[in-house]
Amino acid sequence: MPLQRRQFLQGLIAGVTLTQCRLVPLAATEQNTWDVVIVGAGIAGLAAAQRLQAAGQRVCILEARDRLGGRIWTVSDFAVPVDLGAGWIHGVQENSIQRLAVAAGLPTQVTDYNNLILYNTDGRSLSAAATEDLYAEGDRLLEQVMAQPSGSRDSLQAIITQVHPQALPPSLDFYLNTTIEHERAADVQELSHQHLDSDAAFDGEDVLFPQGYNGIIRYLSQSPAPLTVYRNQPVQRIDYSNPTVITIETNQQLYRARAVIVTVPLGVLKRGRIVFEPALPRVTQQAIDRLGMGLLNKIVLEFPTVFWEDVEILNYISASKGEWCEWLNLHAYTGQPLLIAFNAATVGHRLETWSDTQVITAAMATLRRLYGTKIPDPTKFAITRWGQDPFSYGAYSFIPPLASPQDYRTLAQPIEGRLLFAGEATHDRYPATVHGAYLSGDRAAREWLSAA
Repeated sequence: MPLQRRQFLQGLIAGVTLTQCRLVPLAATEQNTWDVVIVGAGIAGLAAAQRLQAAGQRVCILEARDRLGGRIWTVSDFAVPVDLGAGWIHGVQENSIQRLAVAAGLPTQVTDYNNLILYNTDGRSLSAAATEDLYAEGDRLLEQVMAQPSGSRDSLQAIITQVHPQALPPSLDFYLNTTIEHERAADVQELSHQHLDSDAAFDGEDVLFPQGYNGIIRYLSQSPAPLTVYRNQPVQRIDYSNPTVITIETNQQLYRARAVIVTVPLGVLKRGRIVFEPALPRVTQQAIDRLGMGLLNKIVLEFPTVFWEDVEILNYISASKGEWCEWLNLHAYTGQPLLIAFNAATVGHRLETWSDTQVITAAMATLRRLYGTKIPDPTKFAITRWGQDPFSYGAYSFIPPLASPQDYRTLAQPIEGRLLFAGEATHDRYPATVHGAYLSGDRAAREWLSAA
């Protein structure tokens, strides 16, 4: 069902409190020489740092932003904390993020993806039976599509066209948008058919954090010991030409280390925002080039009162594919009149070029189609533009035609045993997930400890 990442295919302001994280002055770094420097204080970087610090390594993290968390970003501008980045633990059974949530004492709430209402293009709600029929038809189409053989060059769209040569009705466009494109943060024509279901998923319910995902970041940055983090220091150059010492240059300072773990998002690597000397091995750079960096944006609206149904998911079959099709009702979890709209891929990129006023006007036009012209304007809003974020350039990775899970594995391979990579785009089983990012950071730390 919508928003339920990877389960159908297997059968998607400053909320971070930094005061308790040890932010060491530059003058106190012993000439800025470390055993390991970690680039990026997202969950992969924090996981790596905790593993290394527990093993007795001298480690620091260089973070480009003024906050920790990366694509985990909780804001406090609304009546309750709201996540503008990652929102769910996907599959709680055996999931490392669920274990962290329990250890940190963080409350979670299950999302019931069947607790939804679906509106037709004309703004009228569909009956439960009609909604069930629509999803059954979509399931049949997708099963047919996934049963077709394909080559490495075939996109998902190409195989859909083989199975269904006629133009898809808006109902099936809606199904593919919310079931596939929001999950993968990419349009069906951008996705590899051959590798669409190559990843894995944990069993169990999906849960979200009614008090914000940043509780995980706070916990990791402090426990079992505070980490050393330098904020507002984007890394510009990594020179690993010296066989014993790697030099890391930020916008402010030079650092030296025996090893470096790079955890920046794939989008940053694809843009070449970090210069490597010598250049990365050809096979590594080819993996970066082949993999895709997807986009999923959120628009958060707070209202003076609730005017929508008491369900968890509000869905809309738009006349134009992918526009304002999926909404999360935060009132169901927090008791506050908040809605989050999701827009992915092409639609998400288009909205990033609009002004805030244009985006909110478009969102409200959809809501007024569903609930009438007399509903109130929002009192507060937030709009993400992850594709324009210079420290992310997208939401999470996906596999396009010509790419494969091997590219994730290639990117995860250490270079000379001391330049290592982590992050969701380096985990072939759990890419595009918080737990994949966390596990990759722990893996990279263990690889260095084994080699050191």
